[in-house]
Amino acid sequence: MMRSLCSWFCAAFLFLIPGHASAFEIGPVSLLLPRENPVGVFHVANTAEKPVSIEMLGYRWHQEGGEDFYEEAPGLIITPPIFTLAPGERRLVRAGVMEAGEWGEKETAFRVLARDISPPDTSLSLRVRLQMLLPVFLEAAASEGTLSLKLKPRGDGALCLDARNEGSAHEKLLWLKSPSGARLMTQKYYLPGAAARECVPWQGDGTGAPFQAALISAGDASPRFYDLVPGDDARRLVRK
Repeated sequence: MMRSLCSWFCAAFLFLIPGHASAFEIGPVSLLLPRENPVGVFHVANTAEKPVSIEMLGYRWHQEGGEDFYEEAPGLIITPPIFTLAPGERRLVRAGVMEAGEWGEKETAFRVLARDISPPDTSLSLRVRLQMLLPVFLEAAASEGTLSLKLKPRGDGALCLDARNEGSAHEKLLWLKSPSGARLMTQKYYLPGAAARECVPWQGDGTGAPFQAALISAGDASPRFYDLVPGDDARRLVRK
């Protein structure tokens, strides 16, 4: 069974109230599992004043036509999958795969859905249930990133970013800035073999001046920065 990102993510934050304290925290927000020992650890903490019960489920992550899709992934083992934390309590949750070779040579992408499944509190008129989608990647046998980017003005007053990942590992767009410094796009993942187009309103200001993109690759600690000019030939960004 495959489901789109919005079916979970939109529901997760539909009723969040500004300034409302989260019931739990998780770190890190993503994992890269090494092939020789494909296990990682999430640190989970209850920051609320009452106990919280949490369920963590693993899903295989695909991208098609610029959209995110998920299907059940029994090969991603999460231990423990369900647990309860007392106020202020912390614990470790492990995520890993049994046989790295069974997933092929390219990087494999998963996401862990972590959600609050605590019993309803009848003393509250509104119950906010927090849930998160956390990226988990099984490292590629030989990691090489090859990402093509192109900015293209559209006739209806929009600017589109075309991206294609031809490498073996994911690439992440941290942000795209206009020549004036305004952030137009943030936090976009491009999985191996994926292509996507995203468009934003644009008045044509600064035509000919470079936009700046910041990207980070699988396993990198620091981002890379690139200048992009609307209408130029696709910029092919290669990392080895």
